[in-house]
Amino acid sequence: MVLFYAITLLCCLFISPLSCDRCGYQPNIVTKIAGGSEAANGSWPWMISLRAKGYPHLCGGALIHSKYALTAGHCTYQFLPSQYEVHVGTHYINETNLFSPVTRIYRHPLYTSTTEGALRVYDYAVLELANPVDTKKFNPICLANSSMTLDSNFNTNVTTLGWGFQSENATELAYALQQITIKLLNPSISECQTSFLLNESLQLCAGTLEGGQGTCGSDSGGPLMAISGDQWYLIGLTSYAWGCGLPSSPTIFLRVGAYIEWMRVNVPG
Repeated sequence: MVLFYAITLLCCLFISPLSCDRCGYQPNIVTKIAGGSEAANGSWPWMISLRAKGYPHLCGGALIHSKYALTAGHCTYQFLPSQYEVHVGTHYINETNLFSPVTRIYRHPLYTSTTEGALRVYDYAVLELANPVDTKKFNPICLANSSMTLDSNFNTNVTTLGWGFQSENATELAYALQQITIKLLNPSISECQTSFLLNESLQLCAGTLEGGQGTCGSDSGGPLMAISGDQWYLIGLTSYAWGCGLPSSPTIFLRVGAYIEWMRVNVPG
């Protein structure tokens, strides 16, 4: 279980009629599954598929407001903002349910399409939607500010989602939305300190050191989530990993709480 201390809910970063106590709830249809497997259809209403013309799926992301979604910054450089679409309520990758064009993309100025090394800590993007989403039908996920403290013992269960490839040599995306329960790892261990030092205040390390479970191509931008009570909180965004579920190769996630103040200042309400 993830513990929260001195928590301030920020399920609505921007001016919104959404009541904060309504974020992060799953529908009653949920069957909770541990391990990499198909999610129950409709069980993660805030999950988005980021697409563009000719591409059935590029990256994942999370709905945080009727007008905004979060994804990884490196997912947003291939096309103009108006060429992207955010699909909501998708379970099977070939579905074209509710979607909205993107009108604007907000990225940190220190992150560019050629960013490498330590600047990867800014690998996030806010997508502004042309058509607001009905949040009564598609419940956004809760956010928490940077004072949220995760269980200091680590080894805590967290969940991530995606339609990415399911093995190192796969050539097709997952047909249905997949969910996986992994462990939040102590960032000081060698497996989390990859080709450059992980920034513990801005990034999270999660996975299984034994391998067999993890993120893969096209899972980028997807949510890393923790539950407290009956509500789910967005704690991270899938940023990068080496390989797909390989031993001693966990995934590095952006720590969402560290960037909320930047979003408050730079993304209009």
